[in-house]
Amino acid sequence: LLAAAVNKGDTDMRPVLAAVAASGADLVFLPVFRMEGDYIVLQAREMGARMISILGWEPPGYPDLSGLVRFMRSQHLEVEIFTDGGGITASLARDLFENRVGVVLRADSFDEGLQDLLGSGEGSFEPIRRTLSELKEAGYPSQEASLGVATLICRQNIGEIPGLWRWLRDRDIVPCLAIAVPQGSA
Repeated sequence: LLAAAVNKGDTDMRPVLAAVAASGADLVFLPVFRMEGDYIVLQAREMGARMISILGWEPPGYPDLSGLVRFMRSQHLEVEIFTDGGGITASLARDLFENRVGVVLRADSFDEGLQDLLGSGEGSFEPIRRTLSELKEAGYPSQEASLGVATLICRQNIGEIPGLWRWLRDRDIVPCLAIAVPQGSA
């Protein structure tokens, strides 16, 4: 647990960033407003950050993703976004591609029924299919803008993993696979 916090209106993020650096954290969740987020980005860059990963972004959580991405790129930071695809429109896909943003799309199955079961419920497959199409139309994947698909391997989808892997690799899409490992008494 970090002993630092961000409050609305804060402008000096160095204490928080120093606490994060000292903790050795691989990942930090920062649910902040845009103004505070801009200060975090600026000061993280000053402290040596080279890449910012945006996790769990979907509208309406952050309606100005394009503006945030342009700001990060103006600071010479690499940017990647992890998404379930729900908020990626054709226009946003083009904007992300033009700004050389790496995109990792969450998809646990390419079987509609199984994806709906493993994903966020009925209808979770369609945004993934649509987003892959929008990203491809925008120019993904390329040398400048990578595309990956993150899949959590579990007993329900293990049988399709080899085929999914081949399908992704044949299209120059990076497979990002993780295995669910039961822990504790779960």
